Amino acid sequence: MQTIWKKIIHKAKEWATLPQTLKQSINTCADTCAHSGAEAERILAQLRTLATSQEIARILSEPKYKDPLRLELYGHKCYSQHDEDGMIQEIFKRIGTTNRIFVEFGVGDGLENNSLFLLKQGWKGLWIDGSPENAAAIRTGFPDPIASGQLCFKELFITRENINELIGACFTGEIDMLSVDIDGNDYYVWQLSMWFRLGCW
Repeated sequence: MQTIWKKIIHKAKEWATLPQTLKQSINTCADTCAHSGAEAERILAQLRTLATSQEIARILSEPKYKDPLRLELYGHKCYSQHDEDGMIQEIFKRIGTTNRIFVEFGVGDGLENNSLFLLKQGWKGLWIDGSPENAAAIRTGFPDPIASGQLCFKELFITRENINELIGACFTGEIDMLSVDIDGNDYYVWQLSMWFRLGCW
């Protein structure tokens, strides 16, 4: 266990801007919690998170990222996995919208994806996910948007044969955003874009 604390202290010295609370935790636990594996792992996780955020800040400080047209500058996370919410918002600020309709394949349980932020802003859309667990969570968590028709949800796996039918059953005409998080059928999704005018894919 002493080895892991030596590793923590060594890593901590690599970052000069450690938050004071984290510095105190490292010093205290190095003295009194030398045998606490859980505490060591917790602090290592904090250090990894800090290292990641500092590396992102370092990269974005490079001159090439100062171009105001780059989307990284506008990224922020509300419900997306990373900074997609802010980037998508900036895209539509630049290009405008038509029907404010989204389609997203592979939405998980509905709480972390690329279109929930749009749904909260009054957009209409279609979610598709083949997982029974995710489907149950979506039906439980979003009963009002589903009941009102704002959100159409299909518990299915996307195939070449059903992709156009699934979208056509909910919407016709232009779709502003198509977000895809599936494995193996990306080519057929690309074929779909031949049939729908997409603002953001």
